[in-house]
Amino acid sequence: MADDAGGALLQPIALFGLAPDFDLGESELLRAGAPTGVTLPGVFLEAQLAFGPDLLLILSNGTPHEESLRVRLLDAKLRQTDGFNLDGPFTPGRFRLGPVGRSTLLFSFPLDEVRWRLTVHEFAVSGLRTPSPAQRAPLWRYLRPKRLDLERVMATELRVVQ
Repeated sequence: MADDAGGALLQPIALFGLAPDFDLGESELLRAGAPTGVTLPGVFLEAQLAFGPDLLLILSNGTPHEESLRVRLLDAKLRQTDGFNLDGPFTPGRFRLGPVGRSTLLFSFPLDEVRWRLTVHEFAVSGLRTPSPAQRAPLWRYLRPKRLDLERVMATELRVVQ
């Protein structure tokens, strides 16, 4: 979906599902119940959002005493364009989706007290925001541009900035 200014908007959807393989800890992505041939890490689909033609998926392992989140951004052909894992050893956790804004969403993980802001960019942006004088130019070649930004937020920042 797009807004009046032509930019993509994050929209919760319910089109996709998973066919989990609990032994391997991965799942095949299903579209309207039909297999897509795409395998993703994780066995539970915590959230799915459209961002223009792209798809943002948040998956988990379903292990409450050592939980991991797998965040994946897929293009219209279901190819991964960006993604990351959020986990830690022996980390109990539960994902809870918060407010969804124009290009951001808030969520808590692993506990309600730990809150995050995930921003989805329409176009890839550089991994370095402000290089320090200690960083040398060749480092730029090794940094893959990203479309997803994750930052921890304080409880007082829990409103979505549009």
